[in-house]
Amino acid sequence: LTLKAPTVNIQANALNMSGYGGGSAFFKMQGDISQVGGHISTGDQVAGGKSLMSHTHPGDSGGTTGAPN
Repeated sequence: LTLKAPTVNIQANALNMSGYGGGSAFFKMQGDISQVGGHISTGDQVAGGKSLMSHTHPGDSGGTTGAPN
């Protein structure tokens, strides 16, 4: 399906995606995202090459902190 339109509005209580045959799906969006409400993810979030799940910070004693827990 290819959809070309200047604006697409979807009103639904839930929008669910799954891969063909029930497998995992891949979603790619180009451009900015504006979100109202929370975000729940079971996977890592990476921005600018920094992992939210495994990044570290400089420690106050010269080393680095451990990953978030």
